[in-house]
Amino acid sequence: MFATLSAVIVLACSLLIYHFVMDDSHVERTNSHSQLSLIDALHVGMVAAKKWNPEAVLLYVTSVDDGLGKTSGQEGTRSRWNLQVGAPANKRAVIAIRDGKVDKVIPGIGNYNSEWMVSTDKVKIDSTVAVLKSIRSRHLLPGDGWANGYHFILQAGEGLTTITVIGRDDQDQLQQIEFDAVTGRILSGQGE
Repeated sequence: MFATLSAVIVLACSLLIYHFVMDDSHVERTNSHSQLSLIDALHVGMVAAKKWNPEAVLLYVTSVDDGLGKTSGQEGTRSRWNLQVGAPANKRAVIAIRDGKVDKVIPGIGNYNSEWMVSTDKVKIDSTVAVLKSIRSRHLLPGDGWANGYHFILQAGEGLTTITVIGRDDQDQLQQIEFDAVTGRILSGQGE
């Protein structure tokens, strides 16, 4: 229950941040976008996070709609990602990645619980693997409309680091397949 609610909240927050952060007027809507997997985005974003604050820790990574429609995320890669990081003294930042590069670092404030910190060195599976497992074993379909294609969230909670793949089922309902980010084992989702 925590993971499902948390994943929906993270995705909703990411979409809101996207609308405030991204100016689409200069973005060409073609397949020429530089696509990154979740782990690639994690590495790119954490370099910027450590420049922002050397004590920055990862709280979560989420993909963001990129205008490519249902095809986005089908190979486990996307052109837009957001990382939420925290640092001592109630500091936070959103690291916005666009087309393979850090576009913006948006500082903010907010505390965090050590339970929310993602141990980046323990993440062993990537979105490229998780999306294929979700499609093959759970018949997950790409989203169309509100959250286009397949979306990905990396987060920690309840002593576990998870990757969630978000899409839809054959009834066009939002579905989430949650994986243990260390072992790759499916924890929850459609067709349990």
